[in-house]
Amino acid sequence: MKSVLGLVALLASFAAPCVFALDSTNVLGTVSFWYGGMDFAFMTTDDMRGVRIGLRRGVRPNVGDRVEATGLLSQTAPDIRLEDVTLRVIGHGDAPPALTCPGVAALYASPGDLSSSLNRPASMTVRVQDVNRRRSHVQLQVSDLGQSRPTTTATFPFPEDRALDPDLRRGAVLRVRCVPSASWTSRGVENLSLNIRGIYDIEVLSRPPWWTPGHIAMAVALTAFVLVILAAWVALLLRTRAAERENERIVARDRRRIADDLHDTIEQHLATAKLYLSAIHASGCVSANVSEAIRRVEDVLVHAKVEVRDAVMDLRGDKFAGVPLRDELKSLARQLSAVGAVTARTELSRLPDVVDPAIRRDVAAIVREAVTNAIKHGRPRNVTIVADLLDGGFTLRVLNDGEPFDAGRSLGPETGHYGINAMRARAARSGIALSFVNDGKWCGIRLEVGK
Repeated sequence: MKSVLGLVALLASFAAPCVFALDSTNVLGTVSFWYGGMDFAFMTTDDMRGVRIGLRRGVRPNVGDRVEATGLLSQTAPDIRLEDVTLRVIGHGDAPPALTCPGVAALYASPGDLSSSLNRPASMTVRVQDVNRRRSHVQLQVSDLGQSRPTTTATFPFPEDRALDPDLRRGAVLRVRCVPSASWTSRGVENLSLNIRGIYDIEVLSRPPWWTPGHIAMAVALTAFVLVILAAWVALLLRTRAAERENERIVARDRRRIADDLHDTIEQHLATAKLYLSAIHASGCVSANVSEAIRRVEDVLVHAKVEVRDAVMDLRGDKFAGVPLRDELKSLARQLSAVGAVTARTELSRLPDVVDPAIRRDVAAIVREAVTNAIKHGRPRNVTIVADLLDGGFTLRVLNDGEPFDAGRSLGPETGHYGINAMRARAARSGIALSFVNDGKWCGIRLEVGK
């Protein structure tokens, strides 16, 4: 009789918004929700009403147990609560209670509309607005789809030693199996929460978009950092290039100044000396031996003037602009034959039409130096310049029929002779393979020029 009166009092109190304090209220139903570590559970009565029960310490019901709950009725609206409850298991339910499907906005409705939603198992589809990881549980601020307000708190236990699912963040759409509960004041529902047993009661329906505010801020910061680095790199390149151009301008100015000094002094002195010797030779007042000596000196002065002129034009950098190497070498051969020092011929049909200007200048300078050295020291009568193709480049041989030449015993800078060293330096600078050849009849140099 006491249990019946308690149940009648409980059902009668559903319509009252106030709090009752009735001793030993008995309610029959099935445990629908409980998770370890908490001191409350939920049950569904036989008339399909949800009741939150505050358990005494040590009481551990199983979901699905049919129980008799004895305790104090502390709240009836908007949800029903029993405190200091003692459970007596009287059986086990054959089927779990049916799930309700309320929305977050619906849970904030008037108390009279919540009797079939609060404290009962529910399946809800929500969108995450915020995530708060606490010491032993996680709180999600969730709302209905398509809305950011109102929100409610979904709470579930989560061990410290496990990582939170990366998909559980702002913007994710979830389906959660939970039990909604709330407290009530005169102003309406407050402290609305969704109780979840664990992570296994959460299903991620759609992942949040990558353009979250945090990700966008990170992308903007990264982009700004890259742009700053790129701008600094471009500025450094521009500054370096400007410094290189300034250095090139200074070097070109100094080279032109040196070229002008050579042209205005040494080249003019050589030309004047040749004029004096030509006048003495033309006067006819010298013997045949002296006349022959004067002619040889004139030849030397002519070659010296040619070398100085070539050096001047090389320093100015404008000597062979647009002139193919083949034409340059042919011109050199014509000059040698014109002064009568040697008979020069060329075989340059296999020489490439286009040669890198820097390499072209060094090749021409090496050839001129080789011919000059041969005339000075070998007294040849014939000079031949022969070109041939090489895989990826070409070869150039400068041969003469004068006295054999031993490069290993040649005089060096310490005695005032710079020819061999100059040729080797130019070859090394342009990546040209320089070697000295002697087949018993012809001797000279061989150049291997890559692409």
